[in-house]
Amino acid sequence: MKKKLLFSLFSIAALGSKAQTIGFSATEYLDVNRFNAAHMVNGVMWRGNDTASKGAKCEYPKGTGKHVALQGTLWMSGIDDAGKLHISAESIFTSLSYYPSTNDYWPGPLDAADTVTYLSSYNWAKIWKINRADINVFLATPKHTLTTTQDIILTWPAKGNIYAKGNGGVSLSISSEMAPFVDVNGDGIYNPLDGDYPDMKGDQMLWWVFSDNGATHNNTKGRPLGVECHAMVYGYNRGSAVDNMMFYEFTMYNKSPNKYTGFRLGFFANPAIGNPYDDYIGFDSTHRMAVTYNSALSDTGGGISSYGYHAPMTGLSFVEMPGDVCRGTVPAGSFDFFTSVINRFEYNTPNNDSSYNNYMHAKTAYGQHIFRADLMGRSPGSSYTGNYVYPNTEMCDSNAKAGNRKYVLSTNDYTFLPNSKTKLGMVFIATDTTGNACGHLDFTAITHLADTAWNVYCSPLPALGVRTFTLTEKGLNIYPNPAQTMLFVETGLNTQQNEEQLLVYDVLGKALPVSYSRNGTLIELHISNLASGVYSVVYINGTVRKVQTFVKQ
Repeated sequence: MKKKLLFSLFSIAALGSKAQTIGFSATEYLDVNRFNAAHMVNGVMWRGNDTASKGAKCEYPKGTGKHVALQGTLWMSGIDDAGKLHISAESIFTSLSYYPSTNDYWPGPLDAADTVTYLSSYNWAKIWKINRADINVFLATPKHTLTTTQDIILTWPAKGNIYAKGNGGVSLSISSEMAPFVDVNGDGIYNPLDGDYPDMKGDQMLWWVFSDNGATHNNTKGRPLGVECHAMVYGYNRGSAVDNMMFYEFTMYNKSPNKYTGFRLGFFANPAIGNPYDDYIGFDSTHRMAVTYNSALSDTGGGISSYGYHAPMTGLSFVEMPGDVCRGTVPAGSFDFFTSVINRFEYNTPNNDSSYNNYMHAKTAYGQHIFRADLMGRSPGSSYTGNYVYPNTEMCDSNAKAGNRKYVLSTNDYTFLPNSKTKLGMVFIATDTTGNACGHLDFTAITHLADTAWNVYCSPLPALGVRTFTLTEKGLNIYPNPAQTMLFVETGLNTQQNEEQLLVYDVLGKALPVSYSRNGTLIELHISNLASGVYSVVYINGTVRKVQTFVKQ
């Protein structure tokens, strides 16, 4: 596999451990429902990207300041025809570091030489965030022009879009399959002025692309695969159990000339129900689901971020694996862990390609198959031949030592051919806050929620709330954004209040009651009664129609 570097100021900067992160810690939040979860452009999820936070950014329930995960990342490995291991995985964060100085994944798609230059990564260091309200406004617009089309739809990174914009507003040239879109006229090219629009799932969706053959590949210290990943996460806000779910779809493209046998995908998670050091983990094989719950009746020791006696339970479930159709019954490949709780080197944090790969195959860091006695923090005992650690409620039943166990849930082995693609679908769920700790542990709520999640993944909920108003102009000047109690709106028109109308819609297209008043050229919109979330404000005055989105904190 060729490895090319762009010899420019950008690539020179990339070679410094500190400079590597420039432009690549860009983060967006899925916050449409009960979660407020961070996602970075290099594929790291649920983690803060700034020196101030240095920690969990998977808030649940939203607005409480409490979090249910510290980090999540995609892992992948495979064996080429020469028997060589290729592997990619993002760094394991520690409590003292907020972003790694080593990188296996870089933002952006691979080029013809199956690499991504530093400059290309910089340009693609963006996560595109779209709400159902954006689509509703677009569909309600009778004529699409540069001034009537919302920026997120106009600049969507889809194949052939001449208006596509990346990091910092840089123009992107896209000639291959990229972000999904509805091709209204069937010409294979995305053109929003022809009526094409993003093909989104849920009521809010994030989309981005990253690859494993960038300027460096020095986290696992292994060989890259030459794989490009199109990542998508979406959620619903329907006032029901579906609000407790985040759906993920990772579509992998093998751009290398290699055929990979034993190709395996894994998802690493550093779970944390409030205080991460009093948690247990378990495995529900029926739903291919890793479960995290509190070991004690009260989650304490994490300060204000602790849940006390009201800790939720979380689940990470593979709803689609390579070679496995929707509702498939193929079992997961393995569920493994590593931790500092068990003071033995076999369970140390992985630090090279083989140790990362071992944890994806039900082995210890040094290649031994997992041992049942080891799992409980005791001395080695009889060999355990299963592939899943901590089945069901085993940790509660055995009184194992609590601690921050990091797990890896993996698929089965798969043959990944050159110029082909494969897909991993998963859902992250959280229950309400009762019956989720040893002492009165009950898996019923989490398994019922998983059943619902599988049904929704296989049969997505219909879109709601297409509105009937029309827009002939784009954009209002609004501030501050985000806002808390008051939003100031500049329309460009000094019109009296009785000649104009201001409407606010949520992400489902539902009109919400708000009061507003004009103060000279400004309209003062009172939003203190709105719940935290994303909204659209629409200004109507005769033939003038303007729209803008804002965030209520």
